[in-house]
Amino acid sequence: MGSFAAVPVFTPAATPTPAPGFTVAYLGITNCAPQYAFRFSITNTGGVTWESIRIVATDNTTATSTTHILDSFRSYNGCVLEMEQSDLMPGESGNVANVNPGQFNYDPSGHSITATFTLCTANGLGGTCLSQTINFTP
Repeated sequence: MGSFAAVPVFTPAATPTPAPGFTVAYLGITNCAPQYAFRFSITNTGGVTWESIRIVATDNTTATSTTHILDSFRSYNGCVLEMEQSDLMPGESGNVANVNPGQFNYDPSGHSITATFTLCTANGLGGTCLSQTINFTP
């Protein structure tokens, strides 16, 4: 029987880590009088875990902007905290609202809104960050 020393050994290529990514969809408007906020669904489509979020919501009709920054992902329905997640792992979805801070002190229904989402891999908007902008009319 021959020697196996001359037989080439196949070394598989390393599997690349999927790039960071997320999708966001507008769900609706919510209010806890006299304040109003927007609800969104975010899905982590990449290979990293998201730890913090910033939402800059701009009412293009009134030129008013608000900023929501948090080290978790919280959703409100009216005045009630619906859910809170400490992070969004790869493949995981969660709802968020631009509340405490970030809500509007008037009803923006029917206005043109631009919302820019920045998700980061560390608390305090640290680590790797990725931004995405959507436009909608509540």
